[in-house]
Amino acid sequence: MNNTLILMFLNLIGKLFSFFREMVFSYFYGTGAITDAFNTSTTAATLIFSVITYALSKTYIPTFSKISKEKGEAEGDVFTNKLLNFSLFLCTSIMILGLAFAPFIVKMFAMGYDGEKLKISSLFMRAVILTMYPNIYAAIFSSYLQIKGDFITPALPLLILNIILGITVVISKGNIYIMAGGIFLAYFVQYIVFPTKVRQAGFKRKIGKFEIVDDIKTLIKLSIPTIFSMAAVYISTIVDQSFASIVANDGGVSIINYSLKILRIVSSTFIVPFQITAYPLIGKLAAEGNFEEVKNITSKTLVKIMVLFIPSLVGLMVLSRPIISFVYMRGAFGYDDMVRTADVLFYYTIYLIGPAVADLLYLSFFSVQNTKIPTLISFAQLCVNVFLDYALSGKYGLVGLALATTISQFVLVGLAIIMYRKYFGKLNHAYIFKNIGKISIGGLALGLVANYIYKLRPSNTWLLVTILSGAIVYLAIIFALKVDGVDELKDKFLKKIKR
Repeated sequence: MNNTLILMFLNLIGKLFSFFREMVFSYFYGTGAITDAFNTSTTAATLIFSVITYALSKTYIPTFSKISKEKGEAEGDVFTNKLLNFSLFLCTSIMILGLAFAPFIVKMFAMGYDGEKLKISSLFMRAVILTMYPNIYAAIFSSYLQIKGDFITPALPLLILNIILGITVVISKGNIYIMAGGIFLAYFVQYIVFPTKVRQAGFKRKIGKFEIVDDIKTLIKLSIPTIFSMAAVYISTIVDQSFASIVANDGGVSIINYSLKILRIVSSTFIVPFQITAYPLIGKLAAEGNFEEVKNITSKTLVKIMVLFIPSLVGLMVLSRPIISFVYMRGAFGYDDMVRTADVLFYYTIYLIGPAVADLLYLSFFSVQNTKIPTLISFAQLCVNVFLDYALSGKYGLVGLALATTISQFVLVGLAIIMYRKYFGKLNHAYIFKNIGKISIGGLALGLVANYIYKLRPSNTWLLVTILSGAIVYLAIIFALKVDGVDELKDKFLKKIKR
């Protein structure tokens, strides 16, 4: 729990810097061509990184644990060296292709781009592609450090990235080449903290000869379905952006990304830390065959996530316009941009149910090296999302895209629950629903209070008062109703404050 709270704090600080960066970006560039180009290009480039890094993070931990248990930790380090050699070789090939075909990749993400906007997007994407080596290095060693009990170092790059990008936006003043240089520097330097921490953890880098040993072959076989699973998530984003570039060519891609940035703050602060700290433990218990305890930890982790997830969801929906106004509405980002972004945010909000529930259930499948089930579920969700994007975007525009993504997440969660029950059995439903019911009562009260209080004196300053008032009411209710795990969270938090 200590690690979870530290991660939540670091992710929150990182996302606050991300907020600041987005505020600066919206002030200087609004929802114009450069903003669209930046969002599309970085999404395209990071997709290439993410599908690989996600697969590595979900398959490396169980593979390393298995090798260490059977042959000792020294052999685990040998495996890590060989995996890094293979990954860097793979990166070289991908980098060459990415640099050569950047315009074609951008068109896949935004079919409506051409001319200058396509040129700028391609330039930005090449800047990110050039930083693939440190990204892959960090992907492997983030998992390595988590196994060693260091959950802090993997959370630091976000701070560095957003600080450098924020400075870049301020000094670029519309110069796309300064922007491109800043993007390269930010993505490259963000992992500067890793080498020292890896050495302190006891790892010694050995170049050695390039070879694909049996353990790496096994990891590759496990990774392929996981790569497709992560690709399905990003393809949903690609499809949303492509449709956005068509139905709203005047900044549609930026509006989609501005709203998603806020949702990702909630996800990375209140959802991901619980999953990160639970995964090594679930993996260890799964390796021991103790699936009853795996289900117990999963049930408790789900409730802890919901304690923070449900009030965040309600708050975002009730206060979508004030939040967008507070974060973005200044400079080149006008009132109409605020209204359009807030409407999209409202319908996107419930989509977080997928990362909150399905991603947690996937951890058990990854722990037993079953990567096929999450992949099949992800692609089912993707098919629903693409169909609904086509069906709803023509009539409802950007709101239709957000609604399509949200609906498809319910398909994802439903399938994940069904398959989890089939392979691992029931979670503790009585425990889960009892606590979620109590949390929902608090969330409903928060929504009513927030809606009433904000209308008394609508302003950016009053928004902070509104959020604080809603939080106090919510906390009072969940403590009064004795939601399981809340006292533990409170005690750990107070101990950290005292230290």
